Amino acid sequence: AAPDGLSARLARVLAPLAAEADITPAVRIERLDGSVVFERRGAESFVIASNMKVFTTAAALLALGPEFHWSTTVLRDAAQVWIVGDGDPSLRRLGERDVPAAFLDAVARALQRASLTQVAELVLDARAFRGPARHPLWPADQWQAEYCAPVSALSLEGGCCEVTEEGGGLRIHPAAGAALRLERRETVQSKVWTASWNTPRDAVLVRGSGAGKAPLRLAVDDSLEVFAGWLQEGLAARGIGTGSLRFATDADAAPTGVKLAVLRS
Repeated sequence: AAPDGLSARLARVLAPLAAEADITPAVRIERLDGSVVFERRGAESFVIASNMKVFTTAAALLALGPEFHWSTTVLRDAAQVWIVGDGDPSLRRLGERDVPAAFLDAVARALQRASLTQVAELVLDARAFRGPARHPLWPADQWQAEYCAPVSALSLEGGCCEVTEEGGGLRIHPAAGAALRLERRETVQSKVWTASWNTPRDAVLVRGSGAGKAPLRLAVDDSLEVFAGWLQEGLAARGIGTGSLRFATDADAAPTGVKLAVLRS
């Protein structure tokens, strides 16, 4: 049985939240047999909010287990080299660790060990995620926001780009040539950096005079395009040339070649 006064105490906890503007707390606490311990507007439907991530994480732990790792796999299949992704969220700079750079180093070493300094065809396989990159109900005018980053099986920095101040100037990460460009316009009106996507969506436009407010993060338009540009440029810088590049389609069979390298999250 619920302890005496539990409902009243829970109601008091919720009262200040309910009094805040634009916040509507709804709670339903059940025993395992389904009987209700406490309820406040628990039968009403609401737009999913940020706390949905709690249930998403719980579902992932139950389905995958706490020891699960995402893997990005490099395979050699005849004249092709395949990069097969399954959505590793750790392909980003984590504190002092530059995971994307470490991945490029590992891929380059694996290709060099296989005597492949020139790849005839590079195939990026992002078929692990087949749905839309962005939910169709996301507001179209918020696509640049970090929380609207696209979903992809091959993605850098969580589907975002990051503008940082380094050596007195601005740099964009990941650097991906034609896929991402940085344009800077200094203004005296703004003392902090602000960033937005220019038109076309391959240029990040940064305004301001550069006091604080860095790094700046923006969702990218096409995470696969950014990944492809970053990969080709990164391999070239490590002595690995690439010929053609394409994305795997449903017409492609699953690659069955020799496994050259695996990055585990």
